[in-house]
Amino acid sequence: MLRFKPFIQGLLILSCSFIVQADIKITENKDNSGNSKPSLMLLKVYQPNKLNLIDEHWVWSEKLDGVRAYWNGSKLLTRSGNIIYAPRLVFAGIA
Repeated sequence: MLRFKPFIQGLLILSCSFIVQADIKITENKDNSGNSKPSLMLLKVYQPNKLNLIDEHWVWSEKLDGVRAYWNGSKLLTRSGNIIYAPRLVFAGIA
């Protein structure tokens, strides 16, 4: 069991969820080429000693690999405004 201890510790570190402040007002901006890109808040590590907010204003997110995306009601976008072309099955779950 001891030989797996570093591996398990690594998994725990990788799977740690961070608490972030949810940006309730999300708007879309235009980049230099005129493409629409969402104005999203970047994720930050939860520091309870620095914050005093109500629970409903907080979300948690686990991300081990891949890309975060924003659904604007019709398109799935990256933070930089690029469209993510995903299978219809993905959109069926969020539309």
